[in-house]
Amino acid sequence: MTRPKICLLASAVMIAAAGAAQARDQYSFYAVTDDGFEVKSVAQVSMEATLRINPKATGEGVMVTLQKGKVVAVCYFALINWIYMAEASMKDETLCEVR
Repeated sequence: MTRPKICLLASAVMIAAAGAAQARDQYSFYAVTDDGFEVKSVAQVSMEATLRINPKATGEGVMVTLQKGKVVAVCYFALINWIYMAEASMKDETLCEVR
C-alpha cells in the first residue's frame, strides 16, 4: 500500500472514530426512569432557545437532567408536554440522550 493510501485510510478511520465518539444513545423518558435514573433538575427553556433546538416549536421547552451513578441523561420536551406528562412525549425514544 502506498503512503498516500495509508494516510487516506488512517484519516478515514480517525473521522469515523470521532463520529462514533460524538454519537449518543437515545431513549424515552420512561426507559430512562425505568432504568433507575433520577431527575436532578428541570429547567425551562426560553422560546428563543427552543426555536434554535426546534424551529417548528410553538411554545417554550424544558430540559430535564437525570442521573444514575456517574451517567447522565438529558431530555428535552415541549413545556406543555412536560406539564401534562404527555404519553407520546414520555414514550418518544428520541427525546432523551444518555451520556
